[in-house]
Amino acid sequence: RSELFASLRSPDQGNEVENTNAGKPSPLIKLASSPLGALAVLTCVVLFHESGHYLTAKHFGVPIDEFSVGFGPKLFGFQGFNGDQFNLRSIPMGGYV
Repeated sequence: RSELFASLRSPDQGNEVENTNAGKPSPLIKLASSPLGALAVLTCVVLFHESGHYLTAKHFGVPIDEFSVGFGPKLFGFQGFNGDQFNLRSIPMGGYV
């Protein structure tokens, strides 16, 4: 039972664990703070946001021509089973449905 609560003891009671990563950012933080990582994070946020618009429009029966993440020239696209066009565009500063 004492082993179960060992992590709840104060540091002066022993069983101290040395934090070897103190002051070092995690690899995920390093990636997200690089220009390419920031772009990836922004793209994911836009994708999640626009997905909400897409799902809401589908739920209420609004016809959708295109779901796009980003603006500008199309980099990649495909047509879904339901006929909707899905695109990734070159400037990921927004999107549209």
